[in-house]
Amino acid sequence: MIYQSNLYGAALPQAVRDFFIELEEWYGDEPMHGPYNMATGLFVMTEVLKKAGIVDDVDQIIATLETETLDSPIGPVKFGLEELDGIGHQCLMPCQVGEIRDGEYHLVYELTTDEGEDLAMEIWGK
Repeated sequence: MIYQSNLYGAALPQAVRDFFIELEEWYGDEPMHGPYNMATGLFVMTEVLKKAGIVDDVDQIIATLETETLDSPIGPVKFGLEELDGIGHQCLMPCQVGEIRDGEYHLVYELTTDEGEDLAMEIWGK
């Protein structure tokens, strides 16, 4: 079983597929997991800066990260779990549980951002 943000199979969002096509054209190689996470980060940080309404006030950007749910091609992303680490800067995003069968990725179950947060609290909560 694989539990991660999905970069395989039909569940890959179209915006990420389009970004991957551009990456492949630029670099001549198929993107792997690293570029997928970097692309997601770029989408999320762009959304943070839009919601913060400023690009040079670090405190405002942090406050936005701590309080807003952000749109991204993979679904809503937010930061939280302060109950676990006292800081609350854990990145929470939709994740998939999948398996590789006959050389192909198959989606088994998808966790929403909120389900992932609830599961983390159930497993590691105090």
